[in-house]
Amino acid sequence: MNVQAGEFATRHTFTDHESDGESGLIYANARYYHPVLGRFLAVDPASRDNPQKFLQDPQQLNGYSYVRNNPLNFIDPEGLFTVVVPGTGYSEKDWSDDGSAGNFINSVGETFGETPVVINNKDFWSGGDNPGARERAANHVVNLINNHDFAEGEQLNIVGHSHGGNIANLVSQMTERRIDTLVTLGTPTSGDYQPNYDRIGQHVNAYSNKDFVQKFGGTQTSVSEVLGRVAFGNFGRWLGAKLSIGQFGWGGRQYSKASNYNATGDTSFIGAHSDLWRNENVWNNISNRIR
Repeated sequence: MNVQAGEFATRHTFTDHESDGESGLIYANARYYHPVLGRFLAVDPASRDNPQKFLQDPQQLNGYSYVRNNPLNFIDPEGLFTVVVPGTGYSEKDWSDDGSAGNFINSVGETFGETPVVINNKDFWSGGDNPGARERAANHVVNLINNHDFAEGEQLNIVGHSHGGNIANLVSQMTERRIDTLVTLGTPTSGDYQPNYDRIGQHVNAYSNKDFVQKFGGTQTSVSEVLGRVAFGNFGRWLGAKLSIGQFGWGGRQYSKASNYNATGDTSFIGAHSDLWRNENVWNNISNRIR
């Protein structure tokens, strides 16, 4: 029980953000909130980083709003963005708030207490099954990180499905910023795309033994390499390897330093790869593992 005598002023008010007594504003790490006007004084940084996503959601058309205008059910404790990266061949429509991955995206947001930024723009992440496409996507995510004005204590979270997880692994190799939480789902582990654990706080990895896409999603060879060799011999093989279109090979399921979660029981034989994000039980178990 708290006993109060005399005047008592708390510095933490709106959704537990810090109040600035001199200006009368509330500091939410990435921007200031004006309690009298009932609005923020700057747009959400995430709306600048991924405007297409925010245009798809009527509740976020106003860049000055807070947690989809629903602070009773959601909070944004850090004022930052959590990044979600879909896998190879993803659909922009599916990986939007009102698409088939909408529930998954919302669940990620509930776990981290903020609206995620989904890398679902083909100009930045084409979904191509080749190293060039993944590197371009990783560069885009790194640019988002570098252009974000991180306040002290702000966390960075990245969630990746399939090769979207390998894009996140590339980001960990390319950025100086610490990734506080990395989540990978059905990501084919490969020597080319290893997490840099020096820059990762915690890594939760979900996999299914029924997931054949993950198992044969390695990067040892490619369709272009095989066809090039058949058609033009060693020169064709060399050229095909350079193009590296349609990669495949033996992919592992677990990471040695991750909290590996076996989601086989929550996936089907036919759709195990997509079940890792479609089945809400999978994310619930992942969320319980996040510290």
